[in-house]
Amino acid sequence: TANNVLLGNGTSAVQAVAPGTSGNVLTSNGSTWQSTAPAASGAVVFLSEVTASGSSTVDVETTFSSTYDAYMIVCSAGVVQTNNVLLYAQVKVGGSYDTGSNYQYHTAIPVSATGSYNALVSGGNDRISIFSTISNAASASFSFCFYVYAPASTSLAKNFTFTGVCNTSAGGMQAVTGSASNNSTSALTGVRFFASSGNIQSGKFRLYGIKNS
Repeated sequence: TANNVLLGNGTSAVQAVAPGTSGNVLTSNGSTWQSTAPAASGAVVFLSEVTASGSSTVDVETTFSSTYDAYMIVCSAGVVQTNNVLLYAQVKVGGSYDTGSNYQYHTAIPVSATGSYNALVSGGNDRISIFSTISNAASASFSFCFYVYAPASTSLAKNFTFTGVCNTSAGGMQAVTGSASNNSTSALTGVRFFASSGNIQSGKFRLYGIKNS
C-alpha cells in the first residue's frame, strides 16, 4: 500500500506498517516496528485546567490517581472580587471535601515593605491559609504553585507544599512559602481554593503530574 513502511520477515512475505495517526513515529517494541504516538517529553505532564469566572470555589479534581507520586497545581493571574482577602485551600479525601479541624500549616510571609517576616500557622484548622491579604485593585493578582504528595495513599496523611506571590491591599507585594498536612489516610481526589470573602473572579488553575522517572 502507498506510503507504508516495509519490514523484513525472514523467508515469509514482507510485512508493512501504515503511517497511522498524524505525528506518529516508528517505534521498536523489542521484536518489531510499530507506528505509535511519540512519548511525552519532559518531567511534567499537563492533566487538566479549571478557569475561574466569578467562582465561589475553584475545584481541581481531574485527575489525581496513583499514576504519579507528586502533582503540581499552578495558578496564574488569579483575581479576587473583594479587597484584602485571604486565600484558602481544602482537600477532597474519601469522596468529600474535608471541612473539619484536620489541617496543619505554616505559611511564611515576607512582604515588600519590610524586612521582617509574618506567618500564618495552625495545628488544627478546617482549611489551609495560603495568602493573608490579596488586593482587588485593577492591576492586582495572585499566582502560586501548590504541590500534592502521594495522593493515592490509603495509609499516609496527605502532605503539601506551596509558594506564590500576590499584590497586597496596602499596595505592596506579598510572597508566601508554606507547608501543610491533612491527617486523613483516605485517597485524595481533589483540591479546592476559595477566598475568605467574595468570589475568585478569574484565573487559570492547571494540574500537572510529575513523572516518577
